[in-house]
Amino acid sequence: MCLSPEADIVAALAIGIVAVDTLRRNANPDARALAAIPAIFAGHSLLSALMWWNLRGHIPAEFGSIATNLYILVAFVLWPIYIPLALRQMETRTIRRNVLLASCCLGAIIGGLNLWFLATGRIVATEHPWYVGFVTPALPMYLGGLYGVATCLSMFVSSHNELKWWGLVNLVGISAIVVWARHGLPSVWCFWAAITSVFINWFIRHHSRQHRENV
Repeated sequence: MCLSPEADIVAALAIGIVAVDTLRRNANPDARALAAIPAIFAGHSLLSALMWWNLRGHIPAEFGSIATNLYILVAFVLWPIYIPLALRQMETRTIRRNVLLASCCLGAIIGGLNLWFLATGRIVATEHPWYVGFVTPALPMYLGGLYGVATCLSMFVSSHNELKWWGLVNLVGISAIVVWARHGLPSVWCFWAAITSVFINWFIRHHSRQHRENV
């Protein structure tokens, strides 16, 4: 969902290289879910390109519909559940694990609602000049806010200071991108996915060195 399908393909390839390196360098089994995020981003960018081409009628409708639904599934359903779970796997203190489990449950509420909307055809992808938008049912602000709590604020619970700081950067960055997109400006989601992937790669390298030293 970034500028054009061609831009998404380039992003998928670039993020894919980072993803392979991240998974290869991870030495901590508890960090596997976090280390897999760049790989999910790479696949998501590829799905975004297929979604563009589907809206333009460049690929078979059946195949394009599957790609579009998978894209929506990852963006609207998977992330608010996956991110707090990935963070929880890296925690040892019970209180942090419990808070992140609660965050995951909140994410499951909004993810479940979005899954229902997707299953009933109420999330529709629409092409715009520089991005693909989505028409979704209106939700009360407190329900819509659950997505941000699960995907961004849950990072502040982490015992790793790097992830806490990234939670702040992520919150500011995503908020800016949302405002940017609402003004009809070109989507830059793929760039943010790439930046996030590079950060996770750096964190996994650093964390893996510490893990090896402590083993």
